[in-house]
Amino acid sequence: MKTTHRILLLLFAGILAVLPTQAVTLNIIYNASVSNSIYSPLIQSALNSVSNNFHVLFTNACTVNVTCYWGQAGPFLTNNDLATDARVSVSQFQEADNFSYAQITNALRNARVDADDSNAVASLPATDPVATNNWWLPRAQAKALNLGTNSKSQLYFSSRTDLVGDGSISFADPAVTGKLYTFSPTNRAVAGRYDFIALAEHEISEIMGRSYELNVGSDGRYIPFDLFRFTNSGVRCFNPNATNVYFSVNKGTNNLRPFYENFAQDPSADACDWQTASQPDVFEATGDAGTILPLSPVDLTAMDIIGYHSPAFPASRLTAAHLTNNTFRLSFTNATGLPFSVFASASLTQNMTNWTYLGLPSETSTGQYQFVDGPIVPQSLRFYRVSLP
Repeated sequence: MKTTHRILLLLFAGILAVLPTQAVTLNIIYNASVSNSIYSPLIQSALNSVSNNFHVLFTNACTVNVTCYWGQAGPFLTNNDLATDARVSVSQFQEADNFSYAQITNALRNARVDADDSNAVASLPATDPVATNNWWLPRAQAKALNLGTNSKSQLYFSSRTDLVGDGSISFADPAVTGKLYTFSPTNRAVAGRYDFIALAEHEISEIMGRSYELNVGSDGRYIPFDLFRFTNSGVRCFNPNATNVYFSVNKGTNNLRPFYENFAQDPSADACDWQTASQPDVFEATGDAGTILPLSPVDLTAMDIIGYHSPAFPASRLTAAHLTNNTFRLSFTNATGLPFSVFASASLTQNMTNWTYLGLPSETSTGQYQFVDGPIVPQSLRFYRVSLP
């Protein structure tokens, strides 16, 4: 019997624009612990892919200098999380104090380029909400915001493209923990293996300022991302142990993603991460082996409102081919090296956050992308969307 499918509607995402000529450059420095690892070529190849992703996603003309370690080494020598089941990746970043609240808000105001960061700045209180008037700033974020001098006229950096260290990352050594990674940008969902590219993007984004202080050490430290935590409309929250805290850019009116709320019971996790949800996300607090953790539009919004901006990329017009065994091949062209995601839904009216994440398309040749979905249930209706991220 012949089977049929309902009409397949293909959607595209993006706005026609010229790609940026200046962008964030990741300068990765490899410690001997990486060079001496049997995984060294794979680690460096994966981090090259991450560097390319960030270079095309963020237009700020600055250099982010990251030193990469493997296992318990360097500043992570005594980090027992890397030798247990607690963490598979960690990071730390350089920061400076003595920035006034006015300096922080003026820098964010000067960095506005779209509705999200305009709303985010408009949502900020006129006066310091923690009343310290002594804000800290991650070094990489200061370069992105071009804020090199603090309120005491102390020079923080002399060049946005300097080669001074901005932070460090490390990953658990499989020889110690038994936890394995998949390093390939085109094969990120491998049973029993962690998505190394996602782990690197997660940690490096924290070095860039998607992190927290929240006065955890009782030393008066707060950083800009701390300002966008809410428990209700108009109710900002600076308590890292609070529950039902969410990320919002319009004074708490819209809940974009809930923050991790088990910080008090699990201090090895980060209060700046998203609560784990059904749809995997690179900025989640936890992630399972065998799962791709992609960048999402909310992730880009989080980076946007702390000063990192994304260009509009050429629209991706999809074409489809019906293959054997009720599978479909989606094809499209775009700039090379972009981290697209493919989503599907049975209804066009369904909120985008409820569409099913299918995976990452493969770049079969320069600028040529493909994704194969299926088998599809006969006589079913299925809509596709390609998103960046």
